[in-house]
Amino acid sequence: MSKKDQVRRVSIDCSGLDKPRMLRALADRLSFEEHFGANFDALYDSLADNLQEHGALELELTNWSGLRMTKHNRETLLSIFEDMQEELEPGMLKVKIVERVIG
Repeated sequence: MSKKDQVRRVSIDCSGLDKPRMLRALADRLSFEEHFGANFDALYDSLADNLQEHGALELELTNWSGLRMTKHNRETLLSIFEDMQEELEPGMLKVKIVERVIG
């Protein structure tokens, strides 16, 4: 099984993350290129490149209610994930929103 055939699993704790910190957390956990622009357009492009290069991703976002982003920014972030899911092969990107994990 090649690296591209394996599903990567990444979890990010959203507690206290504002937009810049959330984008940085995604960039760090997904090893985006150094030139990542830390905005939603750059997230879309970098995520698309990352999925093409490294294969499928299951992204778990925990403590979602602790995210310190405006409603508009939260909706934009989710819209990016939804758009990406529609454009890619089924199963390439799964995003799971979890309120909290115990244990």
